[in-house]
Amino acid sequence: MTGFGTSVCHGCPGDGSLPPCPCRAPVKNRQMKERYAKGVFWAAISAVVSQGAIYLTGVIVARILGREVYGQLAAVQNVVVACAAVSTAGMGLTATRYVAEYRRVDPEKAGRILGLCFAVTAAVGCVLTAVLFGAAGFIAEQMFRAPDLAPAFRAASFYVLFFAMNAYQAGALTGLEAFRGMALTALLQSALSPAVAFALTGRFGLVGGAGALSVTAAFSWAVWQLLMVRKCREFSIVRQMSGVREEAGVLSGFALPAVMAGVLVNGVLWASSVILSRQPGGFGEMAVYNAANMLRNFLLFVPVIGSRVATPILCNIGGEGDAQAFRRVWRGNIIVCAVPALALAALLGVASPLFLSTFGKGFSEGVTASRILLVSGVLEVLSVGFYQVIPSSGKMWWQFWAAPAFGAAGLAASSLGAWGIALLIYIAMARRLLAAREMEAEPEQCPVSVS
Repeated sequence: MTGFGTSVCHGCPGDGSLPPCPCRAPVKNRQMKERYAKGVFWAAISAVVSQGAIYLTGVIVARILGREVYGQLAAVQNVVVACAAVSTAGMGLTATRYVAEYRRVDPEKAGRILGLCFAVTAAVGCVLTAVLFGAAGFIAEQMFRAPDLAPAFRAASFYVLFFAMNAYQAGALTGLEAFRGMALTALLQSALSPAVAFALTGRFGLVGGAGALSVTAAFSWAVWQLLMVRKCREFSIVRQMSGVREEAGVLSGFALPAVMAGVLVNGVLWASSVILSRQPGGFGEMAVYNAANMLRNFLLFVPVIGSRVATPILCNIGGEGDAQAFRRVWRGNIIVCAVPALALAALLGVASPLFLSTFGKGFSEGVTASRILLVSGVLEVLSVGFYQVIPSSGKMWWQFWAAPAFGAAGLAASSLGAWGIALLIYIAMARRLLAAREMEAEPEQCPVSVS
């Protein structure tokens, strides 16, 4: 028996043979909102704690090393992070995309995808780590004209392997929507990171600061591994290497374009760091830029929260073929990310002189760079929101249809221009993909009676 005004659906089998029934839309909307809200809550805790630890670690290291040496560490870090981003081989996003879609309907396929991601990240991570370790002298002397940086590059090179493995595990956990567990692990990592940086930098200087990157990444890998094994067990997913060839199409259709995009973006980051560092006083400017960029990173934790929660939900909905629910979640996520980002950018812009002064003498010069980076960050927030339609629709190749005089401020301005262009491109792509999705999935009407 139903209450007054309750819609009852008759003749809808509920076995997937028909498109999503509009009669169940109110219930599904409520479930989606609950999933999103719960995910945002835990993802926000994780992001705030992580960003706080990064800031605290940066201040500790900068005050120990001073501006010039901290700039050298920033140059090393930028190169290592660029290599690490490439070493993920797109497997983090790949794991999120396919684990979210198949975790319930086909756990075996999800297990094969995880096996593929593990094999690729382990192989690529080991190779790039070995290359960076072996080429440390060449990079330091020939690129940065600073031979003394070679030991620091070697100490930080192991960060590449562990970062790659962490990215694949974090991607899988995101696909499983394990946001609570990820928040708790973030608390552990955030407690360790500043302590390790303080101990190693205080004892070994620049090389110690670089080595701290590797140590904390290794700890994170161990914690993520334990969490992933437990969460996979809940979904009856077993990572398996047998049969991974069946999923080889994932590499060419999804992972490869993600890798190529990463190579382009991080190649530019590497080149920009080299150019700036080789200018007179360049390492000092790198230090200022690195400190100013932390303000932008504070701003970007907003879309990180939104995309981390919305991406698995969108992939899950996309697999069900519900175009209307897909659009609602996607549009809502953009609003949830954009509005706080605008307010936070204004607040951080006003507070930037005070923020930069905490790093020590000479860092207050980065106020202009920080404010340019904040504007860039707002554009990036919007770009990330529109970009989500691309991986959620499995159309990663679409993104390739897109096409030192001012020190730290000049490097910040280049970021602003790049994200402005990216935003326009992603808006056009998102509109086209959403229109195509709605044309493919027009729901059939089911018989409805109102009692």
